Amino acid sequence: MESLQHDGDIQDLYRKKASLLQGLLQCLEQERDHLIHLNVPKLWELLEEKQELIRAIEELRTRILSLEGDESRGRGRARAPFPLLARKIARLKEEIAARAKENVTFIRDTLVFFDELISILLSGGNEEPAYRRAVKGPSDSTSAIYHMEV
Repeated sequence: MESLQHDGDIQDLYRKKASLLQGLLQCLEQERDHLIHLNVPKLWELLEEKQELIRAIEELRTRILSLEGDESRGRGRARAPFPLLARKIARLKEEIAARAKENVTFIRDTLVFFDELISILLSGGNEEPAYRRAVKGPSDSTSAIYHMEV
């Protein structure tokens, strides 16, 4: 009887995790809309909401792993996850990864566009973008501000 209650607790946690992942997916979809319409205040609000959701998901993950670890020690074997919920969670994670990648690509494309626009305005027809180093991304180890001030 205790094992059935334990499975029910884990299943409830999986359901809550799926719900939180769905909320994160909706945040990423809203983020896309706010990026397109340049609604910066809403982007900051969404950033806070996404951080809260990610914290809650991580806490649930820890609780699930703890309960599953207790159960496998008690029974001497690992419990198979709930297949429908596991598939739903996997699908949501894939969609979240795709939406996040799309948003990052949109931001990078927008920065490249503005880089080229500024370069054209400042260079008077020279084809080399003036701010290329500032747009390269996280692998650039030098200060973007330093390059932009020159």
